[in-house]
Amino acid sequence: VTRSLAEVVYRKTQGNSLFTLSLMKAMQEENMLFYSANARRWLWNIDALRSRHIDNDVVSLLTRKMLNLDRNMQWLLRTASCFGTEFDIALLELLSSGTKTIDTIALANMAVDEGFLHRELSSLDYRFVHDQIREAAYSIIPESEREKFHLSIGRQLMQQMPPQEVEGNIFAILGQIFKGI
Repeated sequence: VTRSLAEVVYRKTQGNSLFTLSLMKAMQEENMLFYSANARRWLWNIDALRSRHIDNDVVSLLTRKMLNLDRNMQWLLRTASCFGTEFDIALLELLSSGTKTIDTIALANMAVDEGFLHRELSSLDYRFVHDQIREAAYSIIPESEREKFHLSIGRQLMQQMPPQEVEGNIFAILGQIFKGI
């Protein structure tokens, strides 16, 4: 019964598990895959799936999904991606302190629910679930603006961080400044 679906999904994803999960989520969001309570099973529109243009890689698919998120979530993901795969949420809170519209921890937890981030249980450290998710988040920063974005992060951290915390975060701060110059 599911062979046709499995064949099409495999052909489009080449068996990449992250890409397969992303594709299945996209199919569900676009109502190409749905659960029918009447039939008591999952149903799908195989013709729509076959004819649907699928990005050739998971990064493109994830990037397109991220561009449809609200601007605060985009800010969180793109800013976090500048720090690498793992990041300290306290740094992002410091960067968002100038605006009252961003609740950084709530956004990070929403990103966990969306499957973009994982939270370390023993701390407020987060990490991207997969390096391709971080790559997709980083790619939503236009290439021509990346250096300026990194420099801005480094400068903001220097200006807003309490002096007693600078030494413990010097590598994060200088890393951003060096990427920006």
